[in-house]
Amino acid sequence: MNKKLFLIEKPSIVNLLLDNIGTKEDFYISIPSIAGYVFREIREIKDLKHSDYKYVDETSYYYRELKKVLKDCPLRHLMRKIQTEKNKDCLDLLQKHLVNELNKFEEIIFAIDPDHSGSRAIDLFLINVIGVDNIHNLKSFKHYQNFYISSKYDEEKIIDLKNVFNKNYEDNVDLSYLYCRNVYLKKDFISLYMFKRLHEIVGNIDSGFKNNYLSLNMIIALNEFRKMKYFNEFIAIKKMEDNEIGSPVSRMDIYNHLLSNKWIDKLERKDLIEKDPRERSKKRYVNEKGLQLINKIKKEIDLENLTELAKNCYNKETYESFKEKVLKI
Repeated sequence: MNKKLFLIEKPSIVNLLLDNIGTKEDFYISIPSIAGYVFREIREIKDLKHSDYKYVDETSYYYRELKKVLKDCPLRHLMRKIQTEKNKDCLDLLQKHLVNELNKFEEIIFAIDPDHSGSRAIDLFLINVIGVDNIHNLKSFKHYQNFYISSKYDEEKIIDLKNVFNKNYEDNVDLSYLYCRNVYLKKDFISLYMFKRLHEIVGNIDSGFKNNYLSLNMIIALNEFRKMKYFNEFIAIKKMEDNEIGSPVSRMDIYNHLLSNKWIDKLERKDLIEKDPRERSKKRYVNEKGLQLINKIKKEIDLENLTELAKNCYNKETYESFKEKVLKI
């Protein structure tokens, strides 16, 4: 089969592919990236399995958008069957069948954002659908990483995943796929470890997330806001940006969760009138409930050290070295 199969994160990528290495005769399957917080326990890379990991089906928005202009790929159904199969022997047969079908394509290319979420999506797919033991049987499995060009991603546009999946970050510190894997492993580990530690300290609380999830970023952000007497939304988001708390997409959600949990209050009108007119836009402050939460955590954890350590997720420190430091918190 003289056609390519693209595994993509979102339909908006298709136009970029059509302008570069793809055609409308090729096949496209949309697979999701999975946020780290959906996992509830710490696991190593080859144990990153999640029973709710969904691939595209006919009710998916992404699938409907793709189907408007591109060919449907029947392998989508086989991939969905694999992710739900519980019998190990049947799973082995299904995965071997999938590999045989994939090898009929000229190339299989992951077209997923070259960031930590994209690398996590690749690893989850390889582990849960292809199967780690089957990767070496693939004729071609590549990653097209030309979406966000920056100095951090200056290598070739396409890398061969077969050659790097089983390698450690130390083997090639400049390869963006391994760099991004190193980032998500560190982010997931510190988030999950702190999820457990925070609940040991404060118990179950209504944190705005399912299952009483209390995030590392929520606590770090609240601690930074505590250092300001008053602030507004713009100042709060800028504070998170300056301290590398969360991502550009997640910062507003973090701020809104702190508001919804009533750890941040709004000044009363009479208090605003008494303020300097130049300061009246700063209507928010960390209230007594928020301060009590932070003070309770500070008795057990050095939050300044934790804030600095969380920033190390994006540097080139190895996962193993980083993990040792987190375990000492």
